[in-house]
Amino acid sequence: MSFASLQNKISKAWSLRYVDSRKMGALGNELLAAGLAANNSTELAYGKLLFAVSNFLNSKDEHVLDYLLDAYAQFEKDADVHGLARTAAFLASVYDNYGAYETALSYVQQGLRFVQDVEDKELESDLYANAGLIYTRVSDLENAERSFLKSLSM
Repeated sequence: MSFASLQNKISKAWSLRYVDSRKMGALGNELLAAGLAANNSTELAYGKLLFAVSNFLNSKDEHVLDYLLDAYAQFEKDADVHGLARTAAFLASVYDNYGAYETALSYVQQGLRFVQDVEDKELESDLYANAGLIYTRVSDLENAERSFLKSLSM
């Protein structure tokens, strides 16, 4: 698959995450299959990211953390800042869901650093909102309010 075609498929799938996450998962599975067939680590990483996010949003735990951690490691190898930002955002959500708030906040902070490089205001807003939720859970209401206000200002 060409780089442009891959980026187009990723963008299409990512835009579906809150609208039709099942279709997003199907596109992730397509990328997984294509990546395996072509031995393409980037396609595999994005396939894992999309599949894991789809499962997480559909309350399925199947492979979510493993696939996100695998994708994150591959994006680090590839220096793919957009992949790192997206993956960090959902790793934060997963760890928040597991009650591992310090780890979740760590991934939020990593995601916020990466998102500065890709100038994705929607993802940045999501990360700040996620931080607000996590700070609320640990009773740090001052940082929660700051995070929510940043999210709303985007």
